[in-house]
Amino acid sequence: QDKAFRSVFLDWCMAYGKEPNESRFRAFSSNFENARNSGMQMSMDEYADLNVYELERMEAQKRKASIARDAAKKAMEISERVKVSATISKLTQDATFKSLYLNWCKV
Repeated sequence: QDKAFRSVFLDWCMAYGKEPNESRFRAFSSNFENARNSGMQMSMDEYADLNVYELERMEAQKRKASIARDAAKKAMEISERVKVSATISKLTQDATFKSLYLNWCKV
């Protein structure tokens, strides 16, 4: 059985361009056993050979990247509001705009 499973691992390595080694094989085997023991099906994706610590680190990096993206988006929104506010401030100081605005308000 180990020979057949090692063959599956080697095929998986080829499919994902990974260099086969014992450490990766142990993690791959452990993930398979954990999935089987919990009644789940193992996802045969590019992460199938990651151990628990590597998966946790990857998830933490994803969370940090997501937080950074959200912060950048918020900063852009604030920047746009500041630009709009500055434009409105300039317009309200313009005599022609004031006149047009006051006339519009009377309508």
